[in-house]
Amino acid sequence: MTMIPMQEDDFRPARELTRAFFRATNPHLSHEEFEAKWQKSFDSPLRFFRSFPQAYYLDLTCFQEDHVPGRVLWCFGDLHPENFGYLTFKQGLRYVFNDLDDSGPGLVALDALRYFTALQLTNNDRHETNELIDFYRDVMRDPSRGTRLPASMAPDPIALREKELRRYVTQEGLFLLGGDSRLGNLAEEEGKVLLHAFSQHPWLSTLKPLDLAERDRPHGGSGGLRRFWVLVRQPPERDEAFDILEFKELTKAAITWGRQFTLLEDRVEHAKREVWRGLDTQDHETIILGRSEFLVRSRLGRSSFDIDDLKKKERRAVFEAQISLMAAHHRRAFEAHEYQDLDDWLQLSVRVLARRYRELFERLR
Repeated sequence: MTMIPMQEDDFRPARELTRAFFRATNPHLSHEEFEAKWQKSFDSPLRFFRSFPQAYYLDLTCFQEDHVPGRVLWCFGDLHPENFGYLTFKQGLRYVFNDLDDSGPGLVALDALRYFTALQLTNNDRHETNELIDFYRDVMRDPSRGTRLPASMAPDPIALREKELRRYVTQEGLFLLGGDSRLGNLAEEEGKVLLHAFSQHPWLSTLKPLDLAERDRPHGGSGGLRRFWVLVRQPPERDEAFDILEFKELTKAAITWGRQFTLLEDRVEHAKREVWRGLDTQDHETIILGRSEFLVRSRLGRSSFDIDDLKKKERRAVFEAQISLMAAHHRRAFEAHEYQDLDDWLQLSVRVLARRYRELFERLR
């Protein structure tokens, strides 16, 4: 296989990537929902790149598949630095890739390319991006070179839960609506559908719903999708009395907007097995509400870093921990002799793609 880095003329002309092109990759959103997402996406080139993962994969179908290194494997999908964080599993708190919605089978090199392009748009430092691509290659060669975040950077799980409860829940056991919480009242009919789900689902039926809310989130790859929050009381045998469950609307996985590979119907369960190997969690289940599929997950016991708030040394530690997780998963798609070719392909392709998205950002905003 010939590994040929991306060039500008491999893509459809940039003038064809109009607002209508990005609108077409978000058919699940109403006109108003898309308009809110579109306006919010122009906060920065990185935000624009992150907001449309479907368009990313569709755009890359112009690139010849036999020029992409590696084989098909289960991919993270919407891979970028802000989609990692701490989650609470039965085995305890772990730092993992935390957004499975857009995962699926695909070309692994394009998965890595999305991460490193986002990284380049984050720090605008080609030298550091190339260093981190080299680190990715080295961990692929020898997984023992991978790093983890120091224990000092991990939050205290109990304090984390209490902080989130104080942020969103009043002393009376109701959601704090309005203000900075972005939580609002839920329509009566939608509330009835939610409550009905608690009486039907084996896991949800063990919980007692106390209050319902809807969360507004216009930005990001899942911007505009419906999100419902339910404050619940847990069974007496659980150590924690309360939990906040988020019902997040699912749509077609972003990675399937590219080259078509077989996608299992139980894609979230498959993603949990592939991405969180050996880690068990009771939540992250899918249910049907009305005509839509929703992912149910706990909002407590989870935390992520705001990359812009980190010191330089901390940022580097976070990037290397993320890349270590990526490399440990991706290495199965490559032969040992392909690692250096992949390194060279990524460095050159990232340069082209990051420039393409900066130009799109400037032209479309």
